Amino acid sequence: MITGNETGAAATGHGVWFRHLSILYLILAVLGPWISTGAVRGVRPEELLLPVMALAYVAGTGFQLRITRPVRYVLTGLAAVAAGICCSLLASMTRVGEGPVIRDMSELIRVAKYALVLILATYDVGTAAACRKWYVYLMFIAAGIAFVQALAPSEWVFRVMTAVDPGSAHFYARQNAAAGLLRVTGMFSNPNNFGVFLATGAGLLLGRFLHTGNGRERWLLGVGLTTVSGAVMLTQSFTGLVALGSVFLAGFLAAVFRRRYRRQALILLLTVMIVVGMFVIVESTIGSGVVVIGKRVTTAKYAFETMAGRFRVWVRVIANIADEPSTVIFGMGPHKETEEQVSGGDIDSEYVMILKRYGLIGSLLFAVFVAFTVVALRPSMVPGTTAADGWCLGALLMLLAIAVCGMTNVVYVNNQLMDIFMFLLGGILTGNRDTVRRSEQVAVS
Repeated sequence: MITGNETGAAATGHGVWFRHLSILYLILAVLGPWISTGAVRGVRPEELLLPVMALAYVAGTGFQLRITRPVRYVLTGLAAVAAGICCSLLASMTRVGEGPVIRDMSELIRVAKYALVLILATYDVGTAAACRKWYVYLMFIAAGIAFVQALAPSEWVFRVMTAVDPGSAHFYARQNAAAGLLRVTGMFSNPNNFGVFLATGAGLLLGRFLHTGNGRERWLLGVGLTTVSGAVMLTQSFTGLVALGSVFLAGFLAAVFRRRYRRQALILLLTVMIVVGMFVIVESTIGSGVVVIGKRVTTAKYAFETMAGRFRVWVRVIANIADEPSTVIFGMGPHKETEEQVSGGDIDSEYVMILKRYGLIGSLLFAVFVAFTVVALRPSMVPGTTAADGWCLGALLMLLAIAVCGMTNVVYVNNQLMDIFMFLLGGILTGNRDTVRRSEQVAVS
């Protein structure tokens, strides 16, 4: 449950401090702007908190890692990703005039950071439960920001965003001027990224909504799902909308196949019909712009043209890779630009990007990471099976949303989105019991 008897083992001392740091990390990950100055560019504020959290983790655990069996599965998957990157780097060194650069090595640092975030989230079950509760609240806040951006005059929104997050402000203005529609961006710089975040968050809320037997919690999550779904509509992101639809469809099927969930399934279906009908059928003028998905749908021709352009880029990228056997097997290497990218084209696909960078071997090892994560999320593997079930389903729905978004977006290299997912994943895999069986832990001195 969101509230109740999920108390952690470390309720005092270092445990309290670490819990506060974890909540602050989650808040910064969801609401914090990108830090970009002359000296530091492209740094997330939650990333700056990681060294402090690592020290607090060490101080609170006495140099022991509290890693359950499902967490080891995910760490093994991340190790497979690192192996794929190393294979690509080594292969690039054998090509004439090529070799790894500092930016290439940063991809290994990215994997290490994701592993660190996952481990830090395993501190204790009380901290994990508190972070999930705060995440639900943050979903409400993020959706509220979306509605404020839609309701308030665009000039006022632009001024406030310029002061808080200049990158988001300029993208907000540029996108809305180009599309002729009011697309909200939240604190994610890009309406598509904001749509991805909201769709993945809806997956976690939906998983818990289908499981909980607490009436108050179900109402809270139901309102949250409706609000978040409306915010996804406001982003007017086809990627986010398709991901949200996939999440609701998977959740509906899960509810139908489990007899005890059938009432929730009907409520879920009614909620979806209300939200979709409100934004697709009803045309309403809000603030200084028109927020109407119906109008966005009428511009589907533009979306299909954009998709056709992406598809042509994907075909050229794959053809470029196929020129040499080594690039087919090992890829071109991290951050190696193709002719399409140099000329201004954008890959805009997780799967094509991974194939281009790491080849067939790297793609297979990325698939191993996803498969191990899915296996780790089986409730039977997570301590506290009954209590964990709803959250495990929610994490699987989050993973589904990420997989769907990966077709036309790049999520893995988006630090903000992946930091949130890995942190929540680690907490969920820690379990919901106050006492985790010793046999399910590995103590590393």
